[in-house]
This record gives sequence, structure tokens and C-alpha cells, in this order.
Amino acid sequence: MLTGPLYAQTNCGEREAVVDRLVNGYGEEKRTIGLSSKNTVIEIYANLVTGTWTALQTHTSGRSCVVSSGTDYYETRLDSAPEGDRL
Repeated sequence: MLTGPLYAQTNCGEREAVVDRLVNGYGEEKRTIGLSSKNTVIEIYANLVTGTWTALQTHTSGRSCVVSSGTDYYETRLDSAPEGDRL
């Protein structure tokens, strides 16, 4: 099994094509999104039925890379946080 940077490089492509594979190939949907300190967008896609998940990093060029993936995805909710408190 390939690991590290070589593995990440082989799982890159244009964002639209990568997302299409996650959605139509694995049944994953975007669950969260954030901006990294390296000025890239990090998205987590997951399938709530099978529990698979994928972390996708998209660069300003539009190139997206799968940076990690796994199983047993579980969502937590912070709805019970007191109003005004920042987590």
C-alpha cells in the first residue's frame, strides 16, 4: 500500500472530477469545510450509511487531492454549547 506524499499525488485531479467520484462512486456527501493555514480548502465528505469518509484538499489552482480517508465516520453536534461561548 502506498503512503505519504506519493500516495497523495496519485489521488489528485480537477476538483469537479474528484468530487464526482466521491459522490457518485462512494455515495459520500460534503459534511464540513474549512480554510487551512496553507490557504487551501479542506472538505470532509462522508457516507452516513457505510461510514466511509474522505478528506479533500483543494488548492487555489483548482487541483484537489485526497489527503486521507477512512471508515467509521461519526458526527457530533455542539448544539448544547451555551450561547456566546466560542469553542
